[in-house]
Amino acid sequence: DIGPRIGIQGEKEFNNQIKQINNVLRECGSEMNALTGKFAENQDSQEALIAKGKVLGKQYEAQRQKSGILQAQYEKEVAKLRQLADAYQKMKKETGEASAETARAEAAYNKQTDISVNCRQALNRTEKVWRKWKAVRRELRNNWTRWEDRHSRLGMIWEGSGKSST
Repeated sequence: DIGPRIGIQGEKEFNNQIKQINNVLRECGSEMNALTGKFAENQDSQEALIAKGKVLGKQYEAQRQKSGILQAQYEKEVAKLRQLADAYQKMKKETGEASAETARAEAAYNKQTDISVNCRQALNRTEKVWRKWKAVRRELRNNWTRWEDRHSRLGMIWEGSGKSST
């Protein structure tokens, strides 16, 4: 039977993709912690904002990819769940509620329900983190805009004073 082999192979690929993304996210977290320490005294400097922006961009992209992969997997799991529900109902009609075949079909359905629920919960957690990173990215963009505004005003003041910057 090729069915279980394909399922296991697909599951292995899914798990590897999630593992790789989680590794990228851990690396980004470590990188961000290092940047926070490095720029503790001057966290709103241009250099700090650029460095943090690059790391946040990687984190954001990884979360987006993870969310997409989890969404696709969730949809597959729900489709399997529907198939198993149909098989269970068919088995119940054909062999009766107390048959061994119906019990196996019910067990498969219940197992798939757990898998689907776990996948949905993982997707919810990932989307929550993704929303958090969107907010952090927005805040960083706002900090950058404030930095540019502040330095633009300083340049106008400098020019208005009649002093040359050269």
